[in-house]
Amino acid sequence: MKPGLARRTDPDTSRDAANSIDVTILERVVYEAFCRYTGGCIADDIVQALPYMRAHTIIPRFAPLLRKGLLVDTGERRRSISGRYQRVMEAVRPPKKAL
Repeated sequence: MKPGLARRTDPDTSRDAANSIDVTILERVVYEAFCRYTGGCIADDIVQALPYMRAHTIIPRFAPLLRKGLLVDTGERRRSISGRYQRVMEAVRPPKKAL
């Protein structure tokens, strides 16, 4: 089982589902959506930018991208559709690989 995608106490169907997901591809799709926004964006913007994906698939990708240094919290907050404030995050371009 891929680490961190399911708990030992989860039913076998949940563990099977977790093993079938390619997290790397989902993170790349979410990261590329962030790259389209100059000046950062909020979660609502990314959910709207990826209408073929559900929010519960998109939003869990933020934390790993932040940990990997591909996203940064700008410290700014913007009002979301719900009226609550969300943090503004911005994509960080990874360094180009040396030839």
